[in-house]
Amino acid sequence: MTILNQYKSYRNRIVELIKKSKLNFYKNYFSKNCKNLKNVWKGIKGIINVNQQNNDIPTCLSDKNGNITTDPKQIANIFCDQYSTVADKILNQRRFEGDETMKSFYLQV
Repeated sequence: MTILNQYKSYRNRIVELIKKSKLNFYKNYFSKNCKNLKNVWKGIKGIINVNQQNNDIPTCLSDKNGNITTDPKQIANIFCDQYSTVADKILNQRRFEGDETMKSFYLQV
């Protein structure tokens, strides 16, 4: 068995054990707290991570000219320029010829 296969085997086993452990923990937690709604909701919020913050904001980005920027306002403007014109670009590229019921329908902007 190669080192990579051995690693994958151990990793899969650990992931399986973690899943089983979490399942057992929450089964015990909810059976113990089934009459206490406050703790039930606390457990549910713990499972679905209600308060989890997403910090996937890019810290640098290149514009259409290839210039890299780290200024948050410029990054926001690059995203705005990119995504505010997507619908117009798609509509300009696609034309619907129609079918039996709509013989000559064209999308025009």
